[in-house]
Amino acid sequence: MTDFVAQEFSITDTQLENGLTIEASAGSGKTFSVAGIVAFQIATQPNLRISEILVTTFTRNAAAELRDRIRRQLVSLERALRENNIAEDDDIAQTLAKLDRMGCADRLDRAIREFDSATIATIHSVCSRVMAMAGLPVVGEGRTSSDIAQTVQFVVNAVMVTHAATPGAWGFTDPKKFAQRLEIAVTNALSSPRSQLLVAESTDETDDVNSVDQDLQTRRMVRECLTRINRITQSDPTFDDLLVRTANLLAQGGDEAVRHAFTSRFTIAIIDEAQDTDQLQWEIFRGVFQADETSRMLLAVGDPKQAIYRFRGADVEAYLAQRIPSKVRTLTRNWRSDARLIRALNTIFSGKEFGEGIEYPEVSARDGAPETSIGVFPSLAILGVGVQTNQNAIVKPTAWRVRELLAEILIDDKTAQEGHRLPHPREICVLVNSKANGRKIEKELRAMGIPAVSSGTESVMASVMASDMRRLFDAMAHPGDRSRLRLAAATVFIGEQLVTLGALTDDMLDVISQRVFEWASLVRRKGVNAWAFDIRRDTNIVERLVAGREGERQETDFTHIVELLHAATDGKGCAPDVLVNEMDRLEGLEDMNETVSRRVESDRDAVQIMTVHAAKGLEFPVVVVADLWKLTKSNASKIPIFHRPDADTDNQRHRAIDVGWINERPNSLGIALRDAEEFAEKKRLFYVAMTRAKHHVSLIHAAAENDKDLRVTSTLLEDIAEESDTSCIRVISYTTPPQAAPYAPRSQNKVKLGTAELTHSLRQTYQRLSFSGLTKYQRGQASSPIAPIDPTHGGQDDDDDIITIRSGYTDSSVDAGVPAMPMGRLPGGTYFGKVMHVVYELIDFSATDLEAEIAAVVDRVVVGALAEHREELIQGVLLSLRTPLGGIMGDTELSHISPSDRLAEMNFEMGLADVDAEVTVSEMAAVVEKCLRDAGREDDILLPYLIGVKETFKSPLLGLMNGSIDALLRVGTPGNQHYFITDYKTNRLDHDGVTTMIDGYSREALLEEMEHHDYPLQALIYGVAVYRHLRWTAPDIDADAAIAGMAYFFVRAMVGLDTPTHDGHRHGVFTWQAPPGLWSQLSDMLSRSAK
Repeated sequence: MTDFVAQEFSITDTQLENGLTIEASAGSGKTFSVAGIVAFQIATQPNLRISEILVTTFTRNAAAELRDRIRRQLVSLERALRENNIAEDDDIAQTLAKLDRMGCADRLDRAIREFDSATIATIHSVCSRVMAMAGLPVVGEGRTSSDIAQTVQFVVNAVMVTHAATPGAWGFTDPKKFAQRLEIAVTNALSSPRSQLLVAESTDETDDVNSVDQDLQTRRMVRECLTRINRITQSDPTFDDLLVRTANLLAQGGDEAVRHAFTSRFTIAIIDEAQDTDQLQWEIFRGVFQADETSRMLLAVGDPKQAIYRFRGADVEAYLAQRIPSKVRTLTRNWRSDARLIRALNTIFSGKEFGEGIEYPEVSARDGAPETSIGVFPSLAILGVGVQTNQNAIVKPTAWRVRELLAEILIDDKTAQEGHRLPHPREICVLVNSKANGRKIEKELRAMGIPAVSSGTESVMASVMASDMRRLFDAMAHPGDRSRLRLAAATVFIGEQLVTLGALTDDMLDVISQRVFEWASLVRRKGVNAWAFDIRRDTNIVERLVAGREGERQETDFTHIVELLHAATDGKGCAPDVLVNEMDRLEGLEDMNETVSRRVESDRDAVQIMTVHAAKGLEFPVVVVADLWKLTKSNASKIPIFHRPDADTDNQRHRAIDVGWINERPNSLGIALRDAEEFAEKKRLFYVAMTRAKHHVSLIHAAAENDKDLRVTSTLLEDIAEESDTSCIRVISYTTPPQAAPYAPRSQNKVKLGTAELTHSLRQTYQRLSFSGLTKYQRGQASSPIAPIDPTHGGQDDDDDIITIRSGYTDSSVDAGVPAMPMGRLPGGTYFGKVMHVVYELIDFSATDLEAEIAAVVDRVVVGALAEHREELIQGVLLSLRTPLGGIMGDTELSHISPSDRLAEMNFEMGLADVDAEVTVSEMAAVVEKCLRDAGREDDILLPYLIGVKETFKSPLLGLMNGSIDALLRVGTPGNQHYFITDYKTNRLDHDGVTTMIDGYSREALLEEMEHHDYPLQALIYGVAVYRHLRWTAPDIDADAAIAGMAYFFVRAMVGLDTPTHDGHRHGVFTWQAPPGLWSQLSDMLSRSAK
C-alpha cells in the first residue's frame, strides 16, 4: 500500500506543473478533463497557441474522439463567454468569466480558427512526423502481424542454419520445437524492444559471443535475429521500429536539429491513456520534455486500474515508474452511475490492489446523481452458479438472467405513464472475455426469441462475407482460371450452390466469367466502391445478401470490408489483385484491432454482446458480466515474460524475457512473477467490466474448484457475505432457471400519424463545396454549389466540368510561330485533360534521362486513339518541362524541380465558416483587393477581375471545401524557399484571327482564359488550403510569406527556350505574386465566427 493520499484534480484550481499525473477512475470524466485542460490553458494564457499543445492517445478512434471533444469544448466555451450565457454548473466558463470574459473568448476563437494546426494524434502518428522531419522512412499502415511472423520465421531459420554450420556448436535435440520457441522469444522482443534478455538471473550479454554455454549462445541467437530483422525493416519500418528510431532521434546525442525543432514547437504535452504506454514511449516523451523543466510541461492522464492491453505491448510498469507520488492528482467523482451502484462497487473494490502500486480510491457520486434508477431491484446482483470449470457452463445462466432482467427490472423514466418501464433489449450489454462464448450466448438468446447482436468479439475478416469477397476478387485477378471461377460462383454474389458446382457447363461458366470480367473492369476503372454500388443495384444479389437470420450480419460485414478496401486504395481504381493483397493484410491484424473488429450489425432493439476490451470507454444502462475469471494455468509452452527489479536503475522494474525457456530451462521465479502479473491484469479487466453500468450489474459468479483454481472473483468477493439481501448488493443462488415470463417484444404505442405542418422555412447550415460546384452555380448551370457525391466515382477533379472544346481553332495554314509545338493541334476535351494530368503527376521531372522517363509514363498511361500521337505527346511534354517559366519564377524550369520539392495531387478538405458568419466569395475577393491596394498594386493584372467577383459572386462559403491541387512546388534554396500553387491546363487557345498559334497563349490571352473559367478564384481557395497545411506541417516557417503565388501551366504552348516572352512573362505560363499577408487574412475570414 502506498503512504500518500492524492488530492482531487480541478481544471480551474489545480496548478499544472511538469510531471503532473491525473489518475481517473471509471466514469469520472477523463476525456472531459483533457478537453477542459486544453480549453482552460488556451483561454488563460494570452501567448499560448493551440499548435503548441500536443495530445497523444492509444488508438486512432480515441484520437478522433479527443479531437472532436476538444474542438466542441472550445466552441461551446467561446460561445458561452461571448454571449455571456453561462450555465451555473459550468465551472470552467464561470471561472473564465470572472477573469476576462471577452479576452478569453477571443483567445478561444483564435484556437478554433487555428484548430487545423493542433496535434491530437496517436503516438505512432507523432513518431511519423518526427521521422519525416529527419528525412527517414515513415511507416504507412505498418507491417501486419502476419508479415512480421513470416519475417521472423525466415530469419530464425537462417540463424539456426548459421549456428548449425559453426564448428563446435551444440546440436538441436528437437530443431522444430527450438525454432518455434525461438520465434516466440524474438517476436516478444520485437514488440518490446527495451526488454531485457534474461539467462538465469543475469541480463549481461557481454560474454555471450565467446561463451559455450547453451543458454548464453541461445541469447546471442535471439540478439542476432533481432539485428537481422532490423536491417530488413530499415526502409519499411514496423510500428515498433518507428518508436525505437524516434526515441533515438530525440535522445541526448541523437539528431539535435530534429530534437530542437520538435521541442521548440510544443509547450504542453498531454498523454491520454497513459497507463497503456511503454518504456520506449516514455523515452520519447522525456526526450522532448526533460523532468527538470519548468517552462514546459508534460502531463499524464490515465487509470492504471484499466491497464488491460499487456498483450499488445502496453506496460503499466513503465507508467508507474514515471509516476511521482507528490505530483499525482485524482478524479474520483463518478458521472456515470447511480449513487447506490457506486456504493456497491466501493464495497467490492475498497482496499483492493490491481497490481503492485495500483490501489482503488473510494469513488463518490456526482452532485444530483439519483440514489437509484431501478427502484427496489438491487444495484449489483451476484448470481452463484456453483462450482464450474468450463466456460460453456455459464452460457445458459447468462441467457436466463437477460430474460429475467427484461421481464422484471424497472427503470425510472419520466416519459412513461407509471414513471418507470421495463428495459429495452438495447439497454442491456453482456460482457465476455471469449469471443466463442459471446457467440454461444448470442445463439442462446436468439433461441429464446430475444434479439441479440455482437460487436468487438471477432475480426470481420474471419466472416463468411470476407471469404466470399476474397474468392470473387481472386477470380477477377485470374480470369482464365476455371477452378477459381467455380469457387467464385459459389459466393453470395453469383449464387450457385457448392453441391452443384461440378454440374456447371462451359456455357454457364462463360456467362459467369463475363460477369466477373465486367466487375473486374469496373474495379480497375472506378474502384471498389463503384463495384459495391453495382452490387447493391442488383436486386437478386441483394436478396441473397440479406436473406435469413444472418442477413443484417452479412450486409454489415460487406459494408465494413468495402469501406476498408476503399480507404486502402484511396478511392481510386485498382487491379483486383491489389484487393486480394489488402485482404491478406487485413486478415493478419489481430481480432481486436479497431480496424477489423466486427461491428454491431443492427441498430434495432437488441441485446449487445461484446468483449470487455471492446467495451472499455463505453457505458450501458444494464450490464451482465459473464466469465469464469480464472487464471490460465501455467504451462511449459508459455514463455515467462515479467518485470524484475534492476539494481543498475535504482531497482526500477524492467520487462524481462526468459531466454532459458527456449531450452526448456525456465526461471522458476520468472514463472511466478509472470503469473502474478497476468492475474493482476485479469483483476483490472474485471474492474473494467464491472464499471460499465449506469444502473445495474449482474455478475455470473462461478465458484472455484479448489485452492489451486485461482479466480479473480474469489479474491475480490471474499468480503461479501455468502448470502446477502440489501438494496446495494444481493447474492443469489442461480443454479436452476428462474421463473420468468417468456420475452415478448416491447409494444409500441400506436399513435395515428398525420402530416406535420412546417411553420418555418428550412435553412441549410452546412455544405460540402468544391470550386467547380461554386462556378457552375454562379453561371446558372447548377441549382446548388454543393459538391455532388458520385458513389461510382473514385476521385475529385475540379476541372472535369470546365475543360471545353472550342470551335474556330486556327486552320492548318496558320503557322505555329515557333520551331516546334508538338501538342498544339492534338485533340482537346476532358479525356485529354485527365490523361495529361496523370502523365504530369507520374513523371519524375528531375530524371537523368528525362525523355525516357516521359516515354515510359506515356506508354503506361495513354491508350486508345490518343496513343496514335505518342511521339507528339513525348516531345511536347519534354519541351514543357524544359521551358523557363518566367514571371515571378524567373529561369526556373519544371525539370529543375526534384520530387522532394513537388507535392503532386494534393487532395484536401478544408473547414469553412459557420452559416451565421455570412462569408461569401464576394467578400473573399474584397480581401484580396484590399491586400493589393495596401501593397500599392493599383495596376495589378487581376484587380479588374477581383472587382467583378466582389460585385457579382455572392455564393456563400460555409461548411467544407474540398479539392485537388495538381502540384505544390517548392522553389529556391534552403532558407529562401517559396511555394507555388500550380495547375496543368490542356485548354487549346489558338483561334481564328491570331497571326500564329503561339499568339493564342500570350499573357493577355491567358488572362482572358483564367478569368473566363475563374481560375484565379480556384488558386486563391487552393492557396488557403496550402497555408493551413504549411501552418500545421511546417510551423517554423512563415507560411504567409512562403507562399509566393500561383503558376498555371498551359502546356500546349510551353515549347522550351523558343517559347516567346513579353515583359518577362512567358507565353503559356500565367504567374501571379500574392501580396503580403494575403493567405492569413483569407484563412481568418474563411473560418471566422458569426458576426
